[in-house]
Amino acid sequence: MDDFEPTRDRQVGRELAKLHRMRGEAGLSAVPRDRSPGDPRVLVDRLRADGWIDADAARWLTGWFDALSPYVPAEPPIVLVHGDIAPQNLLAAERGAVLAGIVDWGDAQWADAATEFAKTPLSAVPAMLDGYSQEAGEGSSVRSWEARVLWVHLTWALGRLADPVPKPGERHWTAPPASRLLGLLRFFASNPPSPWADLVSGAPGCAKRVREAGPG
Repeated sequence: MDDFEPTRDRQVGRELAKLHRMRGEAGLSAVPRDRSPGDPRVLVDRLRADGWIDADAARWLTGWFDALSPYVPAEPPIVLVHGDIAPQNLLAAERGAVLAGIVDWGDAQWADAATEFAKTPLSAVPAMLDGYSQEAGEGSSVRSWEARVLWVHLTWALGRLADPVPKPGERHWTAPPASRLLGLLRFFASNPPSPWADLVSGAPGCAKRVREAGPG
């Protein structure tokens, strides 16, 4: 199945919005609760100190996180997430264009809803957020979610860089250590829709555009 199919991906987003209405553990106390990875800027400092990145790259990454941070809630609402919305866990019909089901719920947990989009290649996320917004309704804070999702993708990409152990034979697209970073590069090199390009630290109008999108 293709990693990117806009019609299917919008359907996925709508189903996730329905799932994320479950809050407050909803009688599912046996489902684990996600632990926050902490401030990724601390990870950036560690990568620089350990020689994985240079000082200039560390400053750039820190600036990127600084630009995104106003749109990342300190205590986001905790909802029920599937936890592994990856291409191999989506059942599709009509040559991949129609969502038929979501399988493999072994990673389900209570977590920040933005983490739900972190195991999906970024190329599929804009359509998923579009569907999510349609289902969540006008009053949702979906407009600021591009920044929140990018924060998680970038954080997890750097975390994988700090643990560069290859996993030959694994099906998940994130198994190769460089996959997340290359996914970010590929996404931003492909002329992504607004406001994604403006979320790159140092891009013209970046801070202004993110402020206009606004949290909520």
